[in-house]
Amino acid sequence: MIRKAHIITFTLITILYVLVSIWKYGPVIFEQEERLQTEQASDREEILQFWEAYNTATAYRTQRNYIQAASYYSKALEINSGHEDALYYLASMHLFQKNFEETEKNLLRLEVQQPNAPRTQLQLGTLYSCMDSENPFFDIQESKHRFESAWRLNREETGTPLMLSKLHLLQNDLDAAKPLLDVVTSANKMSYQALFLDGYVHWKKDNERQARENFLGAMNLYQSLGYTEIHGEGATEAGARAMLSEDRYCDGIETYIQFLLSGQTDVSGFSAYEIFDEQLASLRSEYL
Repeated sequence: MIRKAHIITFTLITILYVLVSIWKYGPVIFEQEERLQTEQASDREEILQFWEAYNTATAYRTQRNYIQAASYYSKALEINSGHEDALYYLASMHLFQKNFEETEKNLLRLEVQQPNAPRTQLQLGTLYSCMDSENPFFDIQESKHRFESAWRLNREETGTPLMLSKLHLLQNDLDAAKPLLDVVTSANKMSYQALFLDGYVHWKKDNERQARENFLGAMNLYQSLGYTEIHGEGATEAGARAMLSEDRYCDGIETYIQFLLSGQTDVSGFSAYEIFDEQLASLRSEYL
């Protein structure tokens, strides 16, 4: 009988303890659950807002409306400041618009987050070699360093050694340019620029037969290519990238090669290389 009374008493105490706990801690637990649900809903809303801004920016970029694209990439980054693709494309949009300060600022932010990303190094190399009178960041040594880093990180990218060869030619360093051009012509048979520049090196070294052969080959190749193949953002062993690049204005050497190969002027291989040699000398006097 005593044992039964003890059991009843213990049960009543337990029930009272549970009731007191519910009374004391129940509201706290409810508040925590409510706060968690609110935070989760807020997170979901932020994610939706980010992707709405990012996708809108991408649509504008595809339409080549780079001002609007930059605006929406900025909005996306206000929500998620560390998103690497948004940072990369924002920097690219600014480069396309010749907003050089904003380009460097965003690329350096991206480099902190992705120190070993080839695309970041490639874009920094493009910025530091951009032959535009408004570009305050032109630095041929820094540009070469960035392109070398990009190429070391991605050996399939033939646009990178091509740019390095141009910078060496700008410095009148034929011996440094030649092996890079050999890499490009071996890996990318569609590179009319590498073929033209290789012919130029042969012309400078008095190898007239190879110079003439390269010029004719480069001209035929250039005139047979379509817009996308000529103006692709870069080239790999698999061919030109799908995305078109509007930073082509940065490459004064490419522009002049295209002019000489377009047939707009009646030049032979030798006279074309003479004109090109004069153009390189003019670029040296302006940028070096």
